[in-house]
Amino acid sequence: MQTKDISYFLDSKNMKCSDKILPKLSENIKEFDRYIFCSSEDSLKSKWVQKELELIFTKEIEQNAIESNIGTIVTIDLDGYIDNCNLDFVNELKARKMIKLINWKSKETNIDSHFQEVIDSLKRPTH
Repeated sequence: MQTKDISYFLDSKNMKCSDKILPKLSENIKEFDRYIFCSSEDSLKSKWVQKELELIFTKEIEQNAIESNIGTIVTIDLDGYIDNCNLDFVNELKARKMIKLINWKSKETNIDSHFQEVIDSLKRPTH
């Protein structure tokens, strides 16, 4: 992201141990208008990730982003778990732009082309 001159917030990188988690996440969600969600079994089961997504969905509703066809989340599917996941919020993610990157650890996978697809998806409406 830095090499493309794109500003971003990565919670695991930008948060300090002393930060109050929910207010800090909320503050950063308010600051940005596009989000990348890396979907995996662990992330989908995480209560913190669910809280982050809830904040994003709420922001979308408040800004009428869904009705105006702006959509704000691009999901990168890292393990295929999302396809069979029945958690309530997952259908919200499935309705948005999703990039399948299940073989991302394979040497044959061209990460650069997938990264460009993510960047392009962030530039235009995601559904």
